[in-house]
Amino acid sequence: MPEPLLELRKLTTIFPTRRGVVTAVNAVNLRVDPGEILGIVGESGCGKSTILLSILDLIARPGRITQGEVRYKGRRLNDLPAREMRALRGREISMIFQDPQSTLNPVFPVGEQIRESLRLHGLLPGRRGVDRRTDREKERVLEVMREVGIPAPEARYRNYPHQFSGGMQQRALIAIGLVCEPSLILADEPTTALDVTIQAQIMDVMRRINRDHGTSIILVTHNLALAAEFCHSIAVMYAGRIVERGSVDQVVYDPQHPYTQGLLRCIPRIRREPQRIDPIPGEVPDLATLPAGCAFAPRCPQVQEACWEADLRLRAVTPGHYARCIAFEHGERYTVEEETA
Repeated sequence: MPEPLLELRKLTTIFPTRRGVVTAVNAVNLRVDPGEILGIVGESGCGKSTILLSILDLIARPGRITQGEVRYKGRRLNDLPAREMRALRGREISMIFQDPQSTLNPVFPVGEQIRESLRLHGLLPGRRGVDRRTDREKERVLEVMREVGIPAPEARYRNYPHQFSGGMQQRALIAIGLVCEPSLILADEPTTALDVTIQAQIMDVMRRINRDHGTSIILVTHNLALAAEFCHSIAVMYAGRIVERGSVDQVVYDPQHPYTQGLLRCIPRIRREPQRIDPIPGEVPDLATLPAGCAFAPRCPQVQEACWEADLRLRAVTPGHYARCIAFEHGERYTVEEETA
């Protein structure tokens, strides 16, 4: 097995509140291999975006990482000095946020905002002075604008964000994330609030980035169908924990955790006969007052008495496929504890 590009080991991130401590990410183990696209799927509030912010050490105080570690190319990131972490962000690991209107600066041209990363990281030093460096930076910006599908980049370079459509603003965010040619892109709901046609175009851009550059991608989404179409592997999250992890085929076509099965039942399918969408009953639990045992037990149609007390582990169902459920706590087939999924 190749060395992972990124590895999370028992990562735990908390937020102290007046109601108690919210454990947004609870002892999560994950790995991303070079060139892999990993999808993290789950309902709102399950901790998906917090994982991405934890990787880049962008957790707002008083939130903090209390346990575990983040390793990138074998290097532990938790203890990096702030200066070294700033040098890593954008250069080695980029993040695409879900809302371009709140991410893009409304008073600067889009081209200059894409160019800023090159300037911060000094990736194109000029051999003949400042003017030469400036020309090379602009050439690189125009190149990446073309790559992400922004038409007439020479003309759009000086446009402001409000002159771009929602889809074009999202392409600009992807260009900002891509311009330094990072090894890993963290994409937090990159198609939020876009219509289906534009969603497909944005995901096609990211697929080309993965294919042409070998860039690894972590896609955070609540849309399991989108993850199944785009990703190589999927991790399903619930209440701060990974409850199922495996390849797309394993998770989508052979789901083992009742929560994953419930998510799949919510996906409409094109059929001639009428169909009924069967939503998961109940609500996501309050992370400050999680029940003992399995957090999904109050909503689970297969709940057993032991589910309310068992401290369940993520275990191998088949090679490479893991689930956190009482069904896999017993029997010879399910005795291998998962370590890094």
